[in-house]
Amino acid sequence: MKRLIRKFKLFLYRKLGDEGISMMGIAGMVIVILLIMFIALIVISLPLMWLWNLLMPVIFKLTEITLWQSMGLFLLSFILFGVRLRLPRKK
Repeated sequence: MKRLIRKFKLFLYRKLGDEGISMMGIAGMVIVILLIMFIALIVISLPLMWLWNLLMPVIFKLTEITLWQSMGLFLLSFILFGVRLRLPRKK
């Protein structure tokens, strides 16, 4: 963890130059990143919830789910199956 923080500070130092960055600036960036991740989770979970509520009760006689349940379902599927991005390699 310390190594990751050191790399992050080095990255910020390279981007900002000699001015550096205060701890409040880092805390602000962390809050913004967490907020963006939460919004992305909601954006991904809403279509999952709508599709579930549209299809599953009709096909399999299951109950409808809430937004929080769809977030949990998305996170569970992400943990179980993951996302494997295949980026093209440079030759």
